[in-house]
Amino acid sequence: METKTRRTNDHPFGHPWEKVYGASGRKHGGSVVRLELEFGTREQKGIIAVDVDQVVADLHDTWLERYNKDYDDHVTVWDIVDWDITKFVKPECGNKIFDYLNDPTLYEDVIVIEGALAGVEHLKSCGYRVVYATSCHIGMHDAKWMWLVEEGFLPKANTQKDLISLSDKALVRADYLIDDRALHIHNFVRAGGEMGFLFDAPHNHANTDLFRVKSWADVVRYF
Repeated sequence: METKTRRTNDHPFGHPWEKVYGASGRKHGGSVVRLELEFGTREQKGIIAVDVDQVVADLHDTWLERYNKDYDDHVTVWDIVDWDITKFVKPECGNKIFDYLNDPTLYEDVIVIEGALAGVEHLKSCGYRVVYATSCHIGMHDAKWMWLVEEGFLPKANTQKDLISLSDKALVRADYLIDDRALHIHNFVRAGGEMGFLFDAPHNHANTDLFRVKSWADVVRYF
């Protein structure tokens, strides 16, 4: 199966490592945990929770493409410099921009962020368990789950044990979190997570107090 990818755009926003945020700044942190699985007990380094949208799935390009077509606009990902996307669409659209996230066909056109699948496989090969922690609009959980399966992030036989649907990342019980929203990183670490990685996106460039990774190549270099 051929994996669809997008190329990471270059931009002049400085070095990928900005500031360390978390309980530990160690490059190879994470305590060894023991997981009781169906197949017995095995040791692994820890658990890494990975957001889906804009971390492994390039949702915004598809989302904005549909909006632009319907509203005769030309908004790009680079125009979205704040988490509140309603600031950057036409007034007649406003909050209706979120209606696109309820379309079960949305993920049919979403491509993989460059290096994401190889990066996740690297983390697994290093001994980490990777789980996907993502928020879903009503009726979209299965569409996102199937996208992860079809793109190779989850096996077809998986029973969703590595997919978590939630909006509050403080509830995630993992050692690390990779996410594109600063609020999620803050909440995760305050709740006891060891360290968070802010995955670079134009909407989070104003956040300078977090450990930033600009690409999956940066994630791989860290671990």
